[in-house]
Amino acid sequence: MVSAYKAIYIVSILCLCLITEGLTQTALPVITQYSTDNGLPQNSVKKIVFDKWGFCWMATEMGLVRFDGRNFSVFGTSEIKGLRSERMQLINTDPKGDVYILSEGGQILTVRPKRSFGIPVPAIISTKSILLPTQGFASLDSSTYNILNQFYRDYPEGRHYSTYITTSGQVYLSGASGVLYLSKSKKKIIELARYSKRHSQKYALVKGQILISISNGNSVEAWEHGILLRRVQTIRGSLEREKEFIRGNFIVLINQSDCFIYANRNLHELTFSGKTILSELAIGNIDVSTLGTVYHAKKQKKYYLGSYTDGLFVIQKPYFSYPILPKTTGESFYSQARINDSTIFCQNLIVTPGVKTAKLNLNHEPFAGVEVSQNQQLYFQKSNLSLARYDFQINRLTNLFPLNYPVVYLHHNKADDGSYFFFTQREFGKAIHDSLYELRTFPHATQIKSVAQLGKGNYLVGTNDGLKWYDSDRNKIYKSVLESIQVRAILPENDSLLWIGTYGKGFYLLMNNKLHKMPFGPKQALKTVHSFIDDRHGFFWLPTNNGLFKVRKADLIGYAQKKVSSVFFFRFDRYDGLKTNEFNGGCDPSYVWLKDSLLSISCLKGLT
Repeated sequence: MVSAYKAIYIVSILCLCLITEGLTQTALPVITQYSTDNGLPQNSVKKIVFDKWGFCWMATEMGLVRFDGRNFSVFGTSEIKGLRSERMQLINTDPKGDVYILSEGGQILTVRPKRSFGIPVPAIISTKSILLPTQGFASLDSSTYNILNQFYRDYPEGRHYSTYITTSGQVYLSGASGVLYLSKSKKKIIELARYSKRHSQKYALVKGQILISISNGNSVEAWEHGILLRRVQTIRGSLEREKEFIRGNFIVLINQSDCFIYANRNLHELTFSGKTILSELAIGNIDVSTLGTVYHAKKQKKYYLGSYTDGLFVIQKPYFSYPILPKTTGESFYSQARINDSTIFCQNLIVTPGVKTAKLNLNHEPFAGVEVSQNQQLYFQKSNLSLARYDFQINRLTNLFPLNYPVVYLHHNKADDGSYFFFTQREFGKAIHDSLYELRTFPHATQIKSVAQLGKGNYLVGTNDGLKWYDSDRNKIYKSVLESIQVRAILPENDSLLWIGTYGKGFYLLMNNKLHKMPFGPKQALKTVHSFIDDRHGFFWLPTNNGLFKVRKADLIGYAQKKVSSVFFFRFDRYDGLKTNEFNGGCDPSYVWLKDSLLSISCLKGLT
């Protein structure tokens, strides 16, 4: 099963995927519709929220639905003990992110995992002081609950009013006659505005804090903490040019802190900046009949639209972009090197986001290892099986020395003494001031696929016959695991954690000298892992031959420790804007981090 962890954090991908402005190709938004034909129990999606674990929850007429990005799980009277009705009316989160659901008949539910590392599931709760508003945030404040209940007893018509609760717990009510406000200091409901029947107001809660009343002609009144904001009189931005909005032909859609206006098939998002309500076109020309709810998963760059008649629409705004490459360049990209914090070298090309790609005639062998030294010298293998150096500062190419086998790994000494070490497919070598100092045949007759340095003179070497611990000073292998399996990705985190990726046999965690096999994941795609990309936010990004996967590292470690029985992955594929699901490995480096969390990964169709 896959997970919606993508909602928690996402990096930019340059495939050579690039996320950038400028001379790049950006995919069009991808729209996916879900209905009873492909997972939903019923086609009326009335409200959408996300929980703190990244799962999407939907209220329908036939149960509560959990969505992890690929699979739907439906919870009704058979799945929820004590549930009397499957008709879900409202879902809200409180400001802390806890989810609460109101079912027909007044039962309140919440979602939480049954155990640590578990998947959240719904359960009925007995607390009676929880207030779920029409829009905004759930309130657990008993004083607010009691004041509203007294208001409803004194004024039964008030039950037909819409309620809005802000992030700070402020409560507004709106009806045909005007706007009311719960004054906690006065412990009663007070009137903020009264409108005649000929006026047609629509209400919005902007940024989860400011209530606005919108009349025809883009006339606005706004309140914050119950106080009228006199300077706010119109909505600025994209809606000023939307004729149907000006005429009053629009609907307002609020979801926690997000507020949208849908007019003339265009979805506009509202924000508050300074003392101005701003609108921006979020999605243009999107035709969804009986649109009832919108959720903007910002870190996913996705919009979730719920229709009362047509189910769920997921709109993926592209976050994968591709540099425009010369037509003579092959599609499949391999090793790449970081020249500076915004530029890489790959496939004889200089690639910078937003800048025209430049080609160098260096005869670089794309499969071979490559590195840029601290003084901007590019070290690479030429196609004629020789090592060369290119100086970016003076644009000079220097041929160094011939090779017996292709280069797999090259790394300069951190002491910056002019020395560097390299591995070919069958040798270990050392050069000093660009002259070959020593060359040793690897002590095991195999082909080297990947290398990671442990310390001075000590290396992890992935081969066609497993992973070897190699002492270069003694030219000796002193430890080996996974013999007879091709190892092509290695990431040592510390003395007790080592991640190992194989070709076709899955990936492993060597923890405290014990080897643990990890799950194959969706579609068994993780049988081949090309690299372990740590985003420093607790996640690995794993390029494979069948998509790009994201997984929480703590879940993998918990799986190895038998604390959990399964691990949840999120898969990025062509539906998310990738040109191909197949990535490349067996080269060093196969990925590069640039500034602003921009990540470049080699794939079968360029760079992602």
